[in-house]
Amino acid sequence: MHSVLFQIGSFTVYTYGVCVALALIAAVAVAFFRAEKFGLNSDMMFNGGLLGFVAGMIGAKLMYI
Repeated sequence: MHSVLFQIGSFTVYTYGVCVALALIAAVAVAFFRAEKFGLNSDMMFNGGLLGFVAGMIGAKLMYI
C-alpha cells in the first residue's frame, strides 16, 4: 500500500488518514441507523461519535506532545 494517496502542491493526503476517516464514518453511520432498532436515540449516537472523534484527536495530540 502506498503511504501517500495523492498530493496537490504542498497538500498531501495520506492513505492511513483516509482509512481512519472512512472507518469513523462507517462506525457512526452503523450506530446511527441501528440505534432505533435497540430503542436508543439516534441523535445521541451521532453526538457520541462526534464527541469520541474530538476526544480521540485531543488525546492523540496530548500523547504526541
